[in-house]
Amino acid sequence: MVLNLKSKPSKEKVPKPKKEAKPGKKLNPLKKEKPVKQKKIKAADPKKEVVGKPKDPKQGKVKTPNLFKKPKLLKKDEDVKVYNASPAPGQAPRTSEQEEKKSYKSILINGVLICIILALSLALLLVLLLSGKDKRNVCETPECISLSQQLLNWRDESVDPCNDFFQYSCGKYNEHVTVQGDSLDKQRYILNGLIREYLLKNKTTSSASENAMLQLFAKCQEYRNITNGVRAENFKKLAELVKNHVGTWNDVNFNITKALPNIVTKFGNVGNIIDFGLFVLGTITGAEIAMEESQYKLPNQDTMKKIISETLKFTPSNDDLRGILSFKAEWDGYFMKDIKGTAEYKRVKTLIPSIDFDQIIKSTFKSAETTWPKIESKIIGSKLIIKVFELHGAKLEGLIKGKRKDLGNFLIFKFLETLFNDLNLNNECHSMVTELLPLASYRVFIRNHFDKENMEDVAEMVENTKDVFIEMIEDSEWLDDKTKKNAIKKAKAMKTIVGYQKEFEKAGAFDEIFNFEIKPSDFYSEILFKARKYSVQQLTSFIASETTLNPMLLQFTTNAFYFRFDNSITVLAPIIDDPLFHHSFPEYAKIAGVGFIISHEIGHGFDNKGRNHDENGKQKMWWTEKDVKEYEKRMMCLVEQYEKYDDPSFGKNLNGSLTLGEMTADQISSDVSWRHFKKIDLEEEQRLVGFEDYDIEKLYFQIGALNWCSPRPSHSLQMQLTDNHAVNSFRVNGVFANTKQFADTYDCPAGSPMNPKKKCEFF
Repeated sequence: MVLNLKSKPSKEKVPKPKKEAKPGKKLNPLKKEKPVKQKKIKAADPKKEVVGKPKDPKQGKVKTPNLFKKPKLLKKDEDVKVYNASPAPGQAPRTSEQEEKKSYKSILINGVLICIILALSLALLLVLLLSGKDKRNVCETPECISLSQQLLNWRDESVDPCNDFFQYSCGKYNEHVTVQGDSLDKQRYILNGLIREYLLKNKTTSSASENAMLQLFAKCQEYRNITNGVRAENFKKLAELVKNHVGTWNDVNFNITKALPNIVTKFGNVGNIIDFGLFVLGTITGAEIAMEESQYKLPNQDTMKKIISETLKFTPSNDDLRGILSFKAEWDGYFMKDIKGTAEYKRVKTLIPSIDFDQIIKSTFKSAETTWPKIESKIIGSKLIIKVFELHGAKLEGLIKGKRKDLGNFLIFKFLETLFNDLNLNNECHSMVTELLPLASYRVFIRNHFDKENMEDVAEMVENTKDVFIEMIEDSEWLDDKTKKNAIKKAKAMKTIVGYQKEFEKAGAFDEIFNFEIKPSDFYSEILFKARKYSVQQLTSFIASETTLNPMLLQFTTNAFYFRFDNSITVLAPIIDDPLFHHSFPEYAKIAGVGFIISHEIGHGFDNKGRNHDENGKQKMWWTEKDVKEYEKRMMCLVEQYEKYDDPSFGKNLNGSLTLGEMTADQISSDVSWRHFKKIDLEEEQRLVGFEDYDIEKLYFQIGALNWCSPRPSHSLQMQLTDNHAVNSFRVNGVFANTKQFADTYDCPAGSPMNPKKKCEFF
């Protein structure tokens, strides 16, 4: 309703107010006052114009005021007229104003009600959405989505899973991954990239180990990137190192005792072997020390000539090179035959006096006075010194004396080759850091990138897996009770390290035992030499029990290990990190992926080598004779199956005897992992994105295949025949074809490639 504020004021007379009594004069309360006469208000004529009614008879509605029209501006000095819209005294209130107030009140009440209804609706909608999300029960963490992406993108659904499950699960791996290798290789590539990024940032740090990493990286970059003059200076320094720490070329009085501690290198799958060129010292647990022949092999004569020419700046004669090759061949010849039995350390020292074993070994220690007595007692009491040193000791001594010059040239070349390869410009600087300072690199990864919640999950998974393994042994229908009892005893005693040791947990703990120093004036070649020696010192310090930090267990790589001499499992941190593992994964994904790897390592305790060691790692036959024969028969099934396997790259040319240990561990793992998987309540488990309505049992096998997805191998058959692991396609197809539950899950016809009539089974 619009009020007409321009209506004329009423002409009615307003009654005059009563006069107040004068002071001192009394009012007569009985005297009546004259009433005020009220003028009658005539009712409005409906035919006449009504206040608020549009003047335009054609207009059926009240005009809406234009809110955007500019108000009329007053002229200068123009008076503002104010009109009083309220009724005059004695006049009845306007009906339109009452209605307007009532309308405002109604609108306000209705508005509040609408707001309440909207709020309740939104709350109800939110509840429905949340309840719908719970009902959906899908893992939507970034790590789960990454796992789904691999499952969806790597598989090739045009392939029948009953014909080639590896191709079905991994057929499009090449289209999405540029790394030449499997998922574990891919993770190693990521791992090295993280260290490279850390080194490039070059942040100031108070950590001694981190500073050593940064200095080594900077020296490497300087060597690679500045000028050829820097490279020449480093080769000149290398020649000085040869003269000062090894010896002189063609020296007939070559000092073996001086040279051997400085040409030492460390190798082995877990860096557990110290190679002195003429012999090696090795250990697994640190409790015992073995002494065997050197594994070092010389390159061809042309390569030898090139390395010597570029480093020592002279060309060796062909006679010199033939002398080196002749000495090495004759020395190795004494170790070719497999001679049973062991030798005594004291007897070996007596037979080969030209090699001062005590002094040479002591020279590799950081602190010989405190370390040597602890090491010496272990070597003297060792039952792992091969018999050759005693049986042919006199002949080895004669060879040293008769060809001392050739022996000296051989040791010089071994030293040169190691550092020449380190100085190769193709070596990436961050890779040199991780190779030479693996524990320091491992620490950086732990502190900056590793999700520690994963460790708790995996530690629990290891214990659960051991329990499932024990159940499998108990359910075996062919093992004798005695064998079962010993197998269970060994499984229960199996020690475990998950992630890292305590030295990496406490701030500053690792730096307290890190004592590798790089000076600003050091040449890169000089740093490489010192780093190689320091790597050996870390191992000998552990063997001497000067530190609990085992450098053999914490390799900077993506892997897990079983040590049969210690009956222990180590699961490295990088293998239990995204994208291979995450604590947010559903249980079935954890078991199918990393759980399979854990079961595999437990299986090594019972493979063709592990079965000969007891719960303490001691070599002992704890199987009954009947069970040994049956187990060997079952292992031969795998050997024959693998050698008949037609690999897409290598055909039927594979060596089943070489890969038996790894294949046995895989097959045991397949059984244990499936049993573990069947113990979880799938109704309570979250689904993966893209697999909300998918059969989880099928998904279990596909997740298991992801571990071994890879492109076709680029290496030769000759190289493959040196690898004790089966080819990746067999680690999927061969293992699952032997698993009855796979054929049941995918409904594979009997006799199909993934459901052969003859299956190799173990327990």
